[in-house]
Amino acid sequence: MAGKMNPVVIGQTGDCGGTGSRWPDELVISRTGRKVPSELIRLSGHVRQRGHVLQKLGRLDEAEREWREARGIFDDLGESENHGWVLDGLGDVLRGLGRDEEAVAAYERAIAVLGMTADRRTQAWATFSLASIWWDLRDYERAAPGFARAARLAWDANLNALCGVAWRLRALTILHLGWQRIRGRAQRLAHVR
Repeated sequence: MAGKMNPVVIGQTGDCGGTGSRWPDELVISRTGRKVPSELIRLSGHVRQRGHVLQKLGRLDEAEREWREARGIFDDLGESENHGWVLDGLGDVLRGLGRDEEAVAAYERAIAVLGMTADRRTQAWATFSLASIWWDLRDYERAAPGFARAARLAWDANLNALCGVAWRLRALTILHLGWQRIRGRAQRLAHVR
């Protein structure tokens, strides 16, 4: 899996929260080569999970704080795959809060970060979510290629249902573009008379 950034374990291991599981005392993140305490790795995962749970409960303001905290941790770690997941989750919450411009920025960053990894599933969903925002904003020029890209990523990731939906929405988007152009010509002709 080219591009996937798996941490390389070094050092000793310690007990994980009394569960009997063993965690390394420190890790090296392969992209940066920095030593990172395993406690920080676990914390970032817990924060991400809290954001997801709060989001599912509809507590979006609280979920946003958790996703932003997790994003800050992954910004510091430089670990791409989890960072992309967090940015995708943050985009979902921001969209739920009606803050489309911020959601667009989060999805675009998620897509860029996930492009450096082998995770095509999350990249497909983030791309689909971004195209959906463009659709909702009636920006069909951006939505059509976004749905096409989401469909290709979904196909590569064996997300057949998403692939089918994305291709259908792309087709509808192209129809809307056609109708907008026809309507625009008709309006221009009406003003000429």
